[in-house]
Amino acid sequence: VLEKNGYSQVGYFVLPEHCWIDNYYKPLIERFELFLKRNEYSHEAQAIVESEEREIELYEAYKEFIGYGFYIAQKGNL
Repeated sequence: VLEKNGYSQVGYFVLPEHCWIDNYYKPLIERFELFLKRNEYSHEAQAIVESEEREIELYEAYKEFIGYGFYIAQKGNL
């Protein structure tokens, strides 16, 4: 897809597990209560938190099978 659209791949990496746990999920969890309070524990806010909690559960259960890959691309030839 990159090449078809005129880009060349410069690099690629998979985000390490600790980035998700330490830098994304833990801070997110720490803010759930504040988010709920700020939104007056609305049904919508609770649904968002429940959805995020489910994602975290799935990540914890299947992290050896899933991940996020990032491509670094440059327009044109290198």
